[in-house]
Amino acid sequence: MARTSGRAGQGRGKPRKGDGICQTADGRWIAVVEGPRKPDGSRDQRRKRFDTEREARAWKHEHETAKRQGPLPRAGKLTVEDFAREWLATIVPARGVKDRTILDYQDYLDRYLLPAIGTLNLADVTPLHLDRLYHGLLTVGRAERPRKGTRGYVSKPHPLAARTVRHLHTIVRDMFETARKKRLLANNPAADAEVPSVPGPAKARFKVWSPDECKRFLARADLDPYQALWHLLLATGVRLGEARGLAWADVDTKRGTVHVASTLSLDLERKAKRTSPKTDSGDRTIPIPPDLALILKEHRRSSLEARLKIKASPAIDYVFCAEPGRPLDGTNLLHRFHKLCQDAGVTRIRIHDCRHTFASLALGAGVPVTEVSAILGHATPAITMAIYAHFIPGNNSRPTDAVASAIYRSN
Repeated sequence: MARTSGRAGQGRGKPRKGDGICQTADGRWIAVVEGPRKPDGSRDQRRKRFDTEREARAWKHEHETAKRQGPLPRAGKLTVEDFAREWLATIVPARGVKDRTILDYQDYLDRYLLPAIGTLNLADVTPLHLDRLYHGLLTVGRAERPRKGTRGYVSKPHPLAARTVRHLHTIVRDMFETARKKRLLANNPAADAEVPSVPGPAKARFKVWSPDECKRFLARADLDPYQALWHLLLATGVRLGEARGLAWADVDTKRGTVHVASTLSLDLERKAKRTSPKTDSGDRTIPIPPDLALILKEHRRSSLEARLKIKASPAIDYVFCAEPGRPLDGTNLLHRFHKLCQDAGVTRIRIHDCRHTFASLALGAGVPVTEVSAILGHATPAITMAIYAHFIPGNNSRPTDAVASAIYRSN
């Protein structure tokens, strides 16, 4: 144990020689680090008090490590926005992160972080700045502006969900941690920021349709030019990006299968491109019911007629396209989908909730979790269970009832 000593009334302990850690008369701990000699030859010391010896040694170790690595490079007038642009342009892509994820980071920073503290010097940001930002987003929010390259409008400010703020914090923490590792910051201000908790189970995050609502929606969708798309989403559970990236070479109406081998996403210039699925399990062949096969067959006939009419020969023969060779725009599809929901008189849901509806209906009908997981392209059935366990018949029964049936009732 370090020696306790010091002058009366001041409670300042004298560190051991070569140790730099001591305990004061009041039971607290002092850590001392030596800086380079001053121009006049005198010593340059920094002292800090802590409640525990462990905290004191951790602080001393951090500063001595920084001393060995050399002084931090001068950030000068490098602002938060300057570093954010550099981080998005060079550092994140070097990790192999997909373009769509980088765009997600960019949207969150442009919408929420940079308008608030983008002009601050990077080195001046404190946890309090982020605390104020998060609190403001949770209570007041900010106006949603249309994303670059898309059409839209500026809506009235509205509070953000805690989950959205937590996602923002994850991005911000990663960005500032990179600045710390590059020795542009001594500490990561996001590490000590207050982050909102996210209450509620995962199953409360989405809505699903009943079989009756599915029928009503599809009856209305049969009058829509993209009838086949809506049927495919509900009858197979494929993601919208997978459906948009589907080519006719992937569809076999005779065998009744659809091969999901790619997904449509945006590159950094926000142009659509086909990419491989996120996991090996995402590349899969899905059986389709005869009704859907007939709808796709008719859709293919009309697509061929459209191609012949304009004498088009696209490089990629998309199943769903606004014109031959050009995939459908996701924003326009969303507006069309919500209009169909309204006309059909069904609950307004997200397009992705068609996937959840498929899973809920399949599991509710008794299809094994392993089969549903394979069709959805999940990496493991455990993921499927974590999301949809409450849709499995009998899953809400009490375990004690099952045991009681086994030990108290005769066969």
